[in-house]
Formats: sequence, C-alpha cells, structure tokens
Amino acid sequence: MENDSNNENQVQNVTEPVQEVQPNIEVPQEPITEVQTVTPQEPQVQIQMTNQEEPNKKKLDKKTIMKIVIASVLVLSAIICFLLFHDWGIKIDNNNPKSVLEGYFKCLKDKDYTNAYSLAYLPDNSIVELDDFLKYISNSKDMSDKKIVNIERISKSQTSTTYEVEFNDSSKKYKYELNMLSNGEWKIKLDDLYIEGWMVEVPGDSKLFIDNKPISKDLSKKEKDHDIYTLTIAPNTKKIKIETTFETSTTKIDVASSNSGEKILPEITKQNELDKALEEFKEIFNNLYNDYVKNTSKEEVLKKYYDSNFKLEDMDNFYTKNFDTLTKKGNKNNIFTNIEIESIVANPNKQSIIEGNDILRIEFGYKINFLVDYIYSGSNDLEKSMTRYSSIKLRKTSDGYKISEITDEKLFNFLSYTYVEF
Repeated sequence: MENDSNNENQVQNVTEPVQEVQPNIEVPQEPITEVQTVTPQEPQVQIQMTNQEEPNKKKLDKKTIMKIVIASVLVLSAIICFLLFHDWGIKIDNNNPKSVLEGYFKCLKDKDYTNAYSLAYLPDNSIVELDDFLKYISNSKDMSDKKIVNIERISKSQTSTTYEVEFNDSSKKYKYELNMLSNGEWKIKLDDLYIEGWMVEVPGDSKLFIDNKPISKDLSKKEKDHDIYTLTIAPNTKKIKIETTFETSTTKIDVASSNSGEKILPEITKQNELDKALEEFKEIFNNLYNDYVKNTSKEEVLKKYYDSNFKLEDMDNFYTKNFDTLTKKGNKNNIFTNIEIESIVANPNKQSIIEGNDILRIEFGYKINFLVDYIYSGSNDLEKSMTRYSSIKLRKTSDGYKISEITDEKLFNFLSYTYVEF
C-alpha cells in the first residue's frame, strides 16, 4: 500500500508541472493552426505536377538537335551581318572640319535638315532660322542622291579651311569653306544662305519684327531718336513690321535691291493723332511766349514744355535768346510784340513721321500774328502776320506732348512778312 501511495505521489508530482505549462502552449494555437493548414497544400500541388509531367518528357534525338543548332547559327549570322553592314549614320566630330563637312552632306542625304542646319556657319547677329534654311535647301540642288567620293583640303588657316569635294554624279570639284567658332567648333559656310551686315534704321524704342519674328533690342544701337540694327538676314526676307506707341506700320522690302539695308521711319497715318500733336504744339508755342513776357523762371518753363532729355542751357538757346532778338531793342530796326500762332496745319508737301516709339516729327505750316514797332520810322504797333512752313520733334508723355528737339532754328527767332499758301 505504501508503494501505491508513493507511486500516486510521483504521478502527481510529474503531472503538476505539465498542467502549469499547458496554458502557455495553448495561447499561440490559432496562428500555428493557420500555418499548418496552408503549408501542406503547396508541396502537394508541386508533387502532383511533377508526377504528371514526368511521364510526358521526351528525349531529343540527334537530328532535332542538329536542326536547332543550324537555326541558331543562321540567326546569329543574320544579326552579325546587320550590325556590320547597316548604315548607322556618321558620327560628327564638331572639332574636326572634315568630319563636319562629311556630316553635313550625310544629313542632307538622310533629309535630316535640323542637324544639317546646326552645322551651317552663321555670322554674328544672325536671325536666319531653320525655316529660312529649309527655303534655302528647297532652292538648291537636290543632294539626297549625292555621295562624296573624294575630299581634299586645299587651304588652311587657324580659323578657316577649304576643301575640294567630288561627288559620285560628276567629275566637277566643288569648293567648301569652313570657319571655326570661338568654342573650337567648325561650321560650313554656305553661299546665298544669308546676307551679312544688313542694316535697318527704325524709330527708337519701337518693336521690330522681320517676317513676323521679333528682333531683340540687344542687336541694335541707339543713334539720336533712332535704333539701328546690323543683322545677318535671309535673302528671302520680305516684310518689316514696326510697333510704336502711335501705331503699327508694315513695310514690304526687296532685299535683292537693298543689300545695304533700309531706313524705315513710318509716316503718321492716324490723322487724329497728327491733329492732336499740331494743336498741342500751337498751345506750347503761345504759352512759351506768354511765360517769356511774364518772366517765368527758366526751370519752370523747362519742366512745363520740354521733355526730360532737354538740358536747361539748350532750352535757353531756343527760348530766352531767340525771343530777345524779336522783342528787345538792339541792332534791329523794329520790335515785335503780341506774338501768337493763329492757326497750324499739316504740311501737304512733306509727311510727318514717327521718329521714335513716342516721338513725332511734325511737318507743318503756321500763321503767326504780331505787332511791329518801327522805332526809326515813327510807326508803331502795326498788326502784321506771316505764314511759313516749319517742323519740330515732339515727345508724347502722360502730360501731353513736350518739345523733344528743335529742328528749325528760325521757329523762335524769325518774323517777316512772307506769305505761303497752305
């Protein structure tokens, strides 16, 4: 009995630690169960596929293997021939003049005109673009079937070299000159592609368009109220458009008959603008005389009637001194007073033009009235008038027209009894 009780105690002692561990094993049962259910399925499928494919395998006989080898050799041979004999084009070395020359004609043959244009030499200030080059090509001989058979350099300098080229369709040799740029690249010089040093003079600060292409102001230089452009243009250039504050003017040109350039100062076609300028100048002239009589300061006169570019000393020459010669005693036989422009009209014989973006040169006729005092004859305060033609430059500002330049020195210091029919 004692033995039985001892055995029971031993069993209890063994069983108790197992029961203590059991809860720790049961916690992860759910994820383990998922792994156990998924994992066995994949090998079962693979085993089944293996078992199904195994019987279908066949050994290749020597004849089939030989056919596969021959076919592979033929395909490989075709690939090698393609790589060896296919025309992959020419790689152009822009630092090598001969390579550039060969590349240019290769581009023409392939009708790759964009790259051909990039190899053409164009002087400074060029406005020749791809579309101009395409027109040049269309007017040139077809080069698509030509192939260089011989090329020989006949002259060379540091920045220029000339080659003689013989093509497959002719025994005649052609000369081609190449120029080197400052970056070391060479370009081919093409006859008749451009006209170099072509000048166009337009109103200052205006917008210039040549064949509808805007031309950068960086290509111009200022000369008084005008902008002068020195350009490299295409010989097929047809049209110049100028935009100013006043209006837009378009001029058709014939480059062939004017290789040196054009001077284009548009006439004022908007009559209301011209009429406004004439009336404002009439008022300016009369106010100048009135301010002179009132002894208004020169600084105030300058600010009211002259543009910001006018200097005080220049204004004084055409204001105080000129009116002095008319109204004060001196070596003259008479004195003029009550000077006033009565009427002003556009000169019918000479067009008023746009000199700058905001500058007009107005050509006009005017009637001016005045009183004259013949100091040596005893006659005084005689009413007289004069009509004559004159001109002046006016600048259009936010405050109206201002005097920009005196173009007729007699305008402020000459009175007589001349009479011109307008």
